[in-house]
Amino acid sequence: KFNLSYCPLGYNKKNYLVNIDYNKYINNVIHYFSFNYVSKKPNFFTRHYDNDMFWNWNDFSNINQLSLKASTVIHKHSLTTLLYFNRSVNYLYFNDLASPVQLLEPLNYVKMQVKKTFKLKSFSFNSLVCVQYSNSDAISVPLFLLNQEMVYKKSFMNNINLSTKLTGVLFSTYYPDAFFPLTDVFYQQRNIKNKIVPLFSGNIYLSKNNFSIGFVFDHLSSAFVNDNFLVPLYTLPQPVLRFSVKWIFLD
Repeated sequence: KFNLSYCPLGYNKKNYLVNIDYNKYINNVIHYFSFNYVSKKPNFFTRHYDNDMFWNWNDFSNINQLSLKASTVIHKHSLTTLLYFNRSVNYLYFNDLASPVQLLEPLNYVKMQVKKTFKLKSFSFNSLVCVQYSNSDAISVPLFLLNQEMVYKKSFMNNINLSTKLTGVLFSTYYPDAFFPLTDVFYQQRNIKNKIVPLFSGNIYLSKNNFSIGFVFDHLSSAFVNDNFLVPLYTLPQPVLRFSVKWIFLD
């Protein structure tokens, strides 16, 4: 697959995208390869309130991004692997003063990811492990991330199905971006690191045909840790219980 996009007019004049995708099926294994090259102006932001913080976005250089992705899916073993690389030139971010600046040096980012599903009768365990790295302080990312899902499904008489899911996410320490509400942007901060605390959520449903009813549980880890957060100064709320009804109408 080949795709070429070009913008001839407007703020995004001379922006272009080149994309090449290649898929190969070998011995019940699917291999995906992707190449992308993007040259674009920074996303246009307008000021949200009357102050002196107004920038001329035309003064910023085009952001050039080269990305490569290779993925393999082995359906027989319920296994997916991913390798991703991105190189950005003139990368734009908001510094510790919440002002937009461009990085002078190229920014390199690499990610390796493995996803595996294990099944045991009515149980299935979906595991995802991700390792990532950036060579620049302009962005901070957790080196290690683990996502684990435990799913239980059971069918009863009269085609009634019970399904439950418990999800846990754990990642290593890093400096999460802070939020500046006056201009509605996330900006760089290097004073506060997150804690290594797993985040839990879950649900339970009874379903039949196109109708399901159940409960959703969010922020379960807040029952044990009171000051956990994903964004500094915005702590996660206490555990939340939601009642859910889904009904799909078909022609």
